[in-house]
Amino acid sequence: MTEVADIILDERRLKSLVRLALFSEASRHGLARKDITNHVFFNAPDESRKFPHYLAAANKVMREQFGLELVELPKSGSTKSFVLRNMLSVELRTAVGLPVEDPAFTGITAMVLCLIYVHGSSIRDDELQPPLRRLGIRIEIPRAEMADLEPGAQRQPTNMTYEQLMTLLQKQHYVTREPVKNPQNQIVMGADGKPMHLNKWGSRAFVEFPEERLKAAIAALYGCVPGTPEHDKLMDELDKASSM
Repeated sequence: MTEVADIILDERRLKSLVRLALFSEASRHGLARKDITNHVFFNAPDESRKFPHYLAAANKVMREQFGLELVELPKSGSTKSFVLRNMLSVELRTAVGLPVEDPAFTGITAMVLCLIYVHGSSIRDDELQPPLRRLGIRIEIPRAEMADLEPGAQRQPTNMTYEQLMTLLQKQHYVTREPVKNPQNQIVMGADGKPMHLNKWGSRAFVEFPEERLKAAIAALYGCVPGTPEHDKLMDELDKASSM
């Protein structure tokens, strides 16, 4: 048994919560509160009511052992979901030999989120595709090239089609996508004959790419040093762009 703030916790359930969190993060799909109830607190409503204490204890273990913590995503409807957030810097993880995110995928994800942010927090496919195409994201992959891909092999981010990339980002909760409709409530089709989408930040983006961190990254990209007039001007422009 583990005791937290005078609350007795079942050690087995605590370990189950840690394992479930680590396992769910491997799929990058997040961990729903109902799944925690079903897999950790099944047939134990009294224990389920102690969830905040289990969460605190599990986070203590994961921060100390793995440099991770389980955080709640911004609510989508009435559903509560959680993801693991990395507490260690890339430099520290590399120094101790821990795996780090694929830099190409992380970079393209950050670029997509930046473009959404500076376009008033939402951007259409036809506005997002041109800058991504310049980064190597293709709208389509030739059929012959697709045939050469080994079964089960994963493409590098820069070898994905636009739709493959956006579908992956949506599955991992980095973006949300909704069909663009005209005044007659009909779905607008793109030049490729596919439905046009409006892309916005997903719940994971708000956890892993908080606004201030994203603005700091953009400032660094432009070489703007905090405290300078150039930096202040850029911050003002970003604030205006994100709220358009």
